[in-house]
Amino acid sequence: MKKSLVLFTLIFFIPAIILSFSVWSDFSKMYDPDATGNGVSDVKQVLYSNDGTKVLTVMDDSSDDDMLVHIYNGDGTAYDGVARLDSDMFRQTVIAYQQGKTIIAVKDLQDHILAYQFNPDSTYSNIINKSIVESGFLTSSAISWRGQILLASADASNSNGSTPPAIAMIRGGQYVYASLDQLASLQNKRVTGLDIIQSTLDRSGAMVPMYKATLADSTTAYISGVLTDKGAPLVYYKPNSDQASFDLEDEAEQYFQKQLGRSGRSAVVISGDYPKQPYLQSADGQSQKLLPLPKPLYQANGFLLNEDEVLLTGSTAKNPDEGRISAYVYNEVTGKASDVSALIRNLSLEDITSGQMQFYKEADSAAVYYSYTGKSGGWMNIQTGQSKQLSNVDAKAWQLNGHSGATDSHTPTLRGFWDYVRQGGPLVINWIVWLFVPFLTLALPFVIIKIASSTHKRRLKRGIVYDATILRMKETGTRINEQPLVQFTVEFQHEGRLRTLDVTKVVSYLNAPSVGDVVMISYDPKRDKAIFVTENDQVPGMNAGNREAEPQIIRQATLQRIERQGMIRRADVLILHVEAEGRVHRIPVVQAPGFTYEPYTPVLLVRIGDVVRLYRYGSSVNNHDEQDQITLDASLVSFERMNIRADNRELMLMNVSIHAGDRNVSRVNSLFVPDQTVSVMRNGMRIPVSVNRHEFARELRLLKGKQGSVKVQRVIYNGTTGERPLASIIAERDGQQYRIEQSIEPLYGVQPGDELWVSYDEDTREAVIVQYASM
Repeated sequence: MKKSLVLFTLIFFIPAIILSFSVWSDFSKMYDPDATGNGVSDVKQVLYSNDGTKVLTVMDDSSDDDMLVHIYNGDGTAYDGVARLDSDMFRQTVIAYQQGKTIIAVKDLQDHILAYQFNPDSTYSNIINKSIVESGFLTSSAISWRGQILLASADASNSNGSTPPAIAMIRGGQYVYASLDQLASLQNKRVTGLDIIQSTLDRSGAMVPMYKATLADSTTAYISGVLTDKGAPLVYYKPNSDQASFDLEDEAEQYFQKQLGRSGRSAVVISGDYPKQPYLQSADGQSQKLLPLPKPLYQANGFLLNEDEVLLTGSTAKNPDEGRISAYVYNEVTGKASDVSALIRNLSLEDITSGQMQFYKEADSAAVYYSYTGKSGGWMNIQTGQSKQLSNVDAKAWQLNGHSGATDSHTPTLRGFWDYVRQGGPLVINWIVWLFVPFLTLALPFVIIKIASSTHKRRLKRGIVYDATILRMKETGTRINEQPLVQFTVEFQHEGRLRTLDVTKVVSYLNAPSVGDVVMISYDPKRDKAIFVTENDQVPGMNAGNREAEPQIIRQATLQRIERQGMIRRADVLILHVEAEGRVHRIPVVQAPGFTYEPYTPVLLVRIGDVVRLYRYGSSVNNHDEQDQITLDASLVSFERMNIRADNRELMLMNVSIHAGDRNVSRVNSLFVPDQTVSVMRNGMRIPVSVNRHEFARELRLLKGKQGSVKVQRVIYNGTTGERPLASIIAERDGQQYRIEQSIEPLYGVQPGDELWVSYDEDTREAVIVQYASM
C-alpha cells in the first residue's frame, strides 16, 4: 500500500516539476529594466516638503533591514531618485522640518542613531558626526519636540565606558552634541542613568523638556533637553535638598526657562474636562482663560509645532457627531490664529487622536505639513489657502506606474510571484492542479495532526488546570496506532466542591497510569469536559486552578497607538496598542481624568497565563525595582460589574481587604478581568495582591493618624504602577498643605478642586487617600 502511494505521488510530481519551471520562466519575463510594479512594499509614511513641491515616501526594503525613501515632485509625474537609509529591524523614524529641509532620524544595526537631511534639490546626507547609541527602540532616545529632534544616550551606565553619557539636538539643520562626562555643575560625579521627564513633553503647555539624571552616588540632577546657543547643557543640581521631587522639578523648569529666555510666557493648554476646550494659561500657571479663536473648538487636541506655535484641532460642536472638524495654528507670542481646516478635511477626530498623527511647521513659514503613519500625508500654505493630500495607497501607485527608478524593484521576489499567481491564467491553473494532488497526498496526514494539535491547545487554553486523582479506569475497546483508548474516572475540586468526570486518553502499555495516581487535567466549566495535561502540553496561556501562574515581565515595550473606547464616569476607557517581542499587545485600561497616556512612551508588561497586562508606564519604568514589589494575601469583599467590555475582558470595580500581619487595609481597585475569571469571582474569595513595599509601608503608617477632608490644589503624575497612575498631590486643610504620594484609582481620579477624605500626619504633612471625591 505504501509503495503504491509513493509511486502514485511520483507520477504526478514529474509534470508538476516541469510546469514549475515553465511558470517561473514566464513570471521572470515580467522583470525587465522598465518594469517596476511587482515586489513594491507598502508605503509607511508620506511626507510633503519644499512648500508642497516635493513628496518623500518612506517604505521598508523587502530585501534587508534598510528603509527606502523615494523622492517625487509634488504631483508624482517626475521621479527624482531613491535614498537608502540604514535601519535596524524595528524600522522606526523620527521626523522634523528645519531650514526648508526634511530630517529623518533612524537607528542602524550597530545601534547608532543617524539623521538624514533631505534638501530641496533632492540630495541628502547624514548630518550626525558624533554618535548617540541606543540599544532599544529609536523612540526611547530620539524625540521630536517643537520642531527640534532631541537625542540622549540611553547607555549612560555603560560599564566599559565606551559610550559616554551625552545629550544632543538637531536644531536649525545643525547637529549639536554635549557630553555629560565630568561636568563641573555636577561636581564631576558620573551620570549612570538618563530618563526623559514625560510631563515636560506634553502636547500643549510644554516650554522646556527635561531629563532626570541619576548620578553614581544615587543623587539626582535635572538636565535641560534644549542646549544653549553655545551648545552647553543646562544643569540644576541640589544634592543636599530634602524637598519633594516634584518641587525640585518645578524649580528646575523655572530655572531652565529663565536661562533660555522663555519665562514670562503664556502657553496653550487643553482642559481635561468635557467638552475639552483650549485655554491660555498665564506665565505663573495660576490663571486660565478660554482661548480666543475665530470659532470655538470642542473635544480639542494640541500639537506643538515650533517654539512659538501650536496646532489645535477639534469639533465645532460639543457633540462631535453634530459638528465638523476644524484646525487652527495659534501663535502663543502674537496671539494670532490661522484657520488650517482645509489641511485635515479628509480626516476625522478619531484619526487625529489615533496616536499616529504628527504635524510640522517651521517658525516664520507659511507651510504646514502632516504625516499620518500608514494612511496619508498633507501640506497647506496658510497665506494662499492651497493644500494637498496624498494617501499611502496612491503613493504606492506612483511606483507601480513606473516611477520608482530603484533597481531593487526589478528583481523577482516571492511577493511579486504571489501577485502573479493570483492573476491566474491557463499556465498557472494547470500548474496548480498538477501540484495539488501529490501535495495533498503527502501533506494531508501532517495537516490532520496539526489541526488536532491546534484543537488540543485551544482546549487547554479554554480550561482551568487542576490536579485530579484517578478513581477508576477501563478500556473502551478502541485502539489507535496499536495502543488502547482508556476511559478514566477522575476526581478534582472546582469552586470548593468535589467533582468526578470521565476523561478518555490513548495510553501506552509501557507507561500506563494507575488508580490512585495524581494527574493534571484541564477542565472547561462551560462544556463540563476535561482533557489530560502532560508536561509537553503545558504552554503559555493555560489558566491555573489550584496551581500558581508564574508572572513574566515583558521588557523593552513601547506604547505605539491609543484607541478610545468611550467614557465611564469622568474617566476614559482606552485600548493601548503596545509593541513588544515583535508583536502588538492590546491592553484595555481606564485613563484617569487629568492623566494622559502618550504614544511612543516606554512600558513594562506582565504576562500571567495568557493574559497580558500593564505593569509599569512612563518614567516609573526606569525606577522599577522588582524587589520593591511584594505579594500579600487579600480577600475580595465585594465587586461591581461596570458594563464595559474590551477584548474579552470586563471592567470590574473591586473592594479588597489586604491582610498585613494583624491589620487589614481596604482598597478599591478597577481591573479588566478575563471572561473566564469573571464567572468564578465571588465575595470572600482569597486573591493575591501585588503592592509596592515602600508605598504600602507609608500607607500603614499614615492610616494610624487623624482623618479628615482636604481640598486638592495640584496633581502631578509620574507614570503608573500597574494600571494605577502614580500621583503627587498637594492638598489643603485648615490653611496647611499636605503631600499625598500614592497610586490612585483611575475610575475615580483626582483633580484640582476635589475634596478627599484622608488620613494625615500633622508633623510630616503627609497624607493618604481613604475615600475619593466621587465615591
